[in-house]
Order: sequence, then C-alpha cells, then structure tokens
Amino acid sequence: MTTPSPDGQSPAGTVPTWTDVQWAAVSSPHRTQLLRVIDGAGRATIKELSEWTGRTGPSLYPHLEILEKAQFVTVEMETAKGRPHRVYCAGQIGRAHV
Repeated sequence: MTTPSPDGQSPAGTVPTWTDVQWAAVSSPHRTQLLRVIDGAGRATIKELSEWTGRTGPSLYPHLEILEKAQFVTVEMETAKGRPHRVYCAGQIGRAHV
C-alpha cells in the first residue's frame, strides 16, 4: 500500500491510505450518498441536501459533521438575506475517492 500525497490522493490504481476516522466516515451508506451528492453539485446547503436526499436537515447534520472531521467535506459560511448559513463542498479527499 502506498502513502497518499498530502492532499489525500493516492496514485492511480492504488488503495487509499486513510485514517480509522476516514474509514468509519465512509462506512455509512448515508454518508457516501451525501458525498456523491455534494461532489456532483459542487456545493450545497443543508436545505438543498435535504431536498435532494429526502432526509430532514437535523438528520443530516451528524453525518456532515463526521464527513467534515474526516476531511471529506469542507464548510464555507455564507450570508445571504440575513443569517449566515453553511455551504458544504467536497474536500480534496472526498473528490479523489467518491
């Protein structure tokens, strides 16, 4: 097994070397679905993710926190029409292996 580059990407045709936290993060079908949706959309708010997956926002937050801690997604804060909201984007590791 090779060690990935600092951005989390492994050379083509090799198995990624992830931490236990990262393996645990992708062990859930709900989280892998979220990763694919976010990667396909490029970026998404909790409202969009809720609409696209058919799940409630509160049920998505714990999964998104796990994906963020594992560096599969990044979060940007945006303010539009009032309060700030989180926008989820695929992280380097997420884009490389989803």
